[in-house]
Amino acid sequence: MPTELGNFTAGQVLTATDLNDIATWTTYTPTFASGVTVGNGTWVAAYNIVNKILFFQGTFTLGSTSAITGAVTLTVPDSRTFTANEEILGNARFNISTSRFAGSVREDSSTTVSLFVYNASGTYVTQTSLSGTIPLTWSTADSMKITYCARID
Repeated sequence: MPTELGNFTAGQVLTATDLNDIATWTTYTPTFASGVTVGNGTWVAAYNIVNKILFFQGTFTLGSTSAITGAVTLTVPDSRTFTANEEILGNARFNISTSRFAGSVREDSSTTVSLFVYNASGTYVTQTSLSGTIPLTWSTADSMKITYCARID
């Protein structure tokens, strides 16, 4: 991930350091609000804030004592909030054994997002909550990769 936006010459209002800090990524360990027993699972995640836009990228890999226990919700990495209206903010990919599943990241509340897998069993693709067996039974070394952006207040 980039650590700076570029090399700039500042005017009187912003310095070059201010501008370069715009694209600085901050390492972050998300907290699951529901649906996951972390156990010895691991996060590799970071976020970036540009003005009022929060960018997030992360991967959670299940360990031998981790479990998916229900619908998965996690906290956003900044104390500011966004307006919850169940808008899709980004993408999720679930790597379970040798299978890959696509999904979405959706606003859940003003401080949390929920993860969904796409279900193509009907005429139209729908979003289905994750569980211990959806999309498949989770086990050690399975992972969820999450990318989203949201306007924050």
